[in-house]
Amino acid sequence: MSCSEMPFTPLLQSRRNPSLEEVRALRHLLEKVLLALAVPRREQHAMLLCLSELGTNLVEHASPKASALTLTFGQDAQAWWLCLEDDGGPWQPGEFSPFAQTPETILSGAESGRGLALVGSLCDTVSYTPGAPNRLLLGWYHPARERRVHIALVEDDAALLRLYRAHLEPSYRVSAYRDPGEALAALAESPVELVISDIQMPRMDGFALRAALLERCGDALIPFVFLSAHDSEATLRRAAALGIDDYLVKPITRERLLHCVERVLGRTRQLKRLLSERIERRIARSLYPQLPEHLPGWRCVHDQRHPGSGGGDLLLYQSQPGRTLLILADVMGHDESAKFFAHAYGGYLRGLLHALGPEAGPAQLLAALAQAAYADQLLDAATLTCLVLALYPDGMLELAAAGHPKPLLLDGERLTYLPVEGVLPGLLPEPQYHPLRLHLGAGQRLALYTDGLFDAAIDSATRSTLAEGVEEALCHGRRAPLHAALRQVMECFDTLAGVPPLDDTLLLLLEPDTEPGA
Repeated sequence: MSCSEMPFTPLLQSRRNPSLEEVRALRHLLEKVLLALAVPRREQHAMLLCLSELGTNLVEHASPKASALTLTFGQDAQAWWLCLEDDGGPWQPGEFSPFAQTPETILSGAESGRGLALVGSLCDTVSYTPGAPNRLLLGWYHPARERRVHIALVEDDAALLRLYRAHLEPSYRVSAYRDPGEALAALAESPVELVISDIQMPRMDGFALRAALLERCGDALIPFVFLSAHDSEATLRRAAALGIDDYLVKPITRERLLHCVERVLGRTRQLKRLLSERIERRIARSLYPQLPEHLPGWRCVHDQRHPGSGGGDLLLYQSQPGRTLLILADVMGHDESAKFFAHAYGGYLRGLLHALGPEAGPAQLLAALAQAAYADQLLDAATLTCLVLALYPDGMLELAAAGHPKPLLLDGERLTYLPVEGVLPGLLPEPQYHPLRLHLGAGQRLALYTDGLFDAAIDSATRSTLAEGVEEALCHGRRAPLHAALRQVMECFDTLAGVPPLDDTLLLLLEPDTEPGA
């Protein structure tokens, strides 16, 4: 089984001629993807080190030498996956555990001179399949950490700092600082959701700390609470002028502190919700246009879900002479920033369609988008997957993908993932995309979707149940009218993923319009 057939969603795939220079280039590409995905630094370091170690050893020690090396990186709800394929000599049995002769195995801790002990210690799971090509698959499980609100506590009195921290830590993640300057530097690296600060402190007081945060774009909207031993009118006026959220006068009891934090955070969540709803009203129509049910030669329906705080799914269409162009994209993330970048990419794609003209095919459009994402600082700040589809009135279609989940073809009793894929936009200056062309006849349907349809689950077991349920719903509804089939799938999704789901989801069903006069 090749990496392209792995069950995870590929986010990066690159084929190289094995050399130390190409291994370094692969490492650079992978590092860029890991940063875009906000993979924890420990896992980033482990993945990059494994790639460097294994790639270097394949170049220097494989016998016979490999003529091709392919890296595929992706993720699912369970783990991040890194797959290396090569056509050189296989790893020798002595370099593995006693089970190395089986098709898939776990690397042993025994050092062999080719870095296997190091690799085995740096990842959670390893399997190796010798053959044509040899396939080495490394996995890192997603960390299962409880999500808690992060609070910065700034107080120069050591005893009070310990007391307030003890009050907060059972319910919140607390970073405590006696020095406001240290807190200011730390907040630039690790943002928080609330700052609680004393006012009277040496070198930099609470007023100066608040003013400095207001000057930094990323920190200006962080809720802020002052603590003070004084409540003079002049102090209160100065604090109010800095736009704080609350003011507590010492001595401060545990109940007062916790009540204040809950009130401020609750108000902040309410404001974010209202802002999100306003954003949703203003730009949702541009992200999810009213796609006609009847396109020339085709019938189509679509539906979407999002977690309630923005989302990065994007659906565009354009009627062109002799065809209809559809673009489905998914900006990674499901918050307001993802919605912003989806809106930005939507505007850019519309301009790109106009600039390239109606002669450009899906592969050319993706190549132009990828080049722009590579060169443009704004677009490069977000990672997206994209699928472009050209529909022709006679049932012909052409599609190309950039890191996007593979479309599903429903053909009678069969459910087939179409072999269309390509590198994520923005990773290479001049990537090449290869279109897939096929003809759909009566009784055949195509399902296009974003990855939330199968991945919006809390763990691997739930994800597996969700994927099986969605596939089953697609099969059961294959002969039902499109609207009924779509409703069945989304009802199944809502039941298994929950409402709201953990991730944005968009599903589009297409079929040839074979009715007389169509």
